[in-house]
Amino acid sequence: MCKAMDTDNSGAIKFDELKAGLTKTGKMRQTVEREMGDTAVDFLITSSNLDFIIDKKHQLQSLADEIKY
Repeated sequence: MCKAMDTDNSGAIKFDELKAGLTKTGKMRQTVEREMGDTAVDFLITSSNLDFIIDKKHQLQSLADEIKY
């Protein structure tokens, strides 16, 4: 990470390089956190949809059993 911040390859990180590097790292972290949050929401929606489908399947199976007998 420090090598990435040392943009002029001087072997030392200047204040401006540190500031830019930390800003970039912070933006990357926010992006990752946002994407992880979006994935969690997608998973919850998918789980809800799966529960709905399973419930409907059971209802249809019960209805089919009633009609059969």
